[in-house]
Amino acid sequence: MAPTIATPRRLRRAKAPTINATQRGAILTMRYMTNLSVRQIAQHVKVSKTAVQNICNRAEKIARTNRQKNTTSPLDTSNSLDIGNSLDIGNPHEANNNTPSDMQNSQEVEVVACGELSLAELLAASAPGKSTGRPPALTEEEKDCLVATVERDFETRKMTLVELQCEARLEYVSKQTILTALNERGLKSTGNGWV
Repeated sequence: MAPTIATPRRLRRAKAPTINATQRGAILTMRYMTNLSVRQIAQHVKVSKTAVQNICNRAEKIARTNRQKNTTSPLDTSNSLDIGNSLDIGNPHEANNNTPSDMQNSQEVEVVACGELSLAELLAASAPGKSTGRPPALTEEEKDCLVATVERDFETRKMTLVELQCEARLEYVSKQTILTALNERGLKSTGNGWV
């Protein structure tokens, strides 16, 4: 019998390993605090060169965006203590009504936004955001209610999962979810009830 040759359809890409926050910090520190190349960093951290480049580029982009958000806009005079420096609207039909001080403020904002980023800004920008995904089936309050139902009296301790599901009014979750929640709270099922 001839050996099976793998076709592109049969090949499955291996899922890239996830890069944790410590590795991201190491990558950014090595990139911006040492003279190591992207290739050397990738070899040291054992990730691909593309991953190193993506982490650095993404951190820079987010850090610059954060810096621009936190920099006071030249048109925002609410934080300004100098009342005489407020923007004069002037004639609305004039094409350019910026005063020299407004242009200077605008240039200062651009310089601040385009200046060198600190390592702290880059590390903060590379921090993983709030994880997205499926929310838990039962809230902590619902788990507390379920445990209280089981521990209420002798009869409820002998109930099956389906009976507990109905008694606690948790018909919208599976029996496995209820079992997992009870096990998390230290209640184990025996053949005769819950302990």
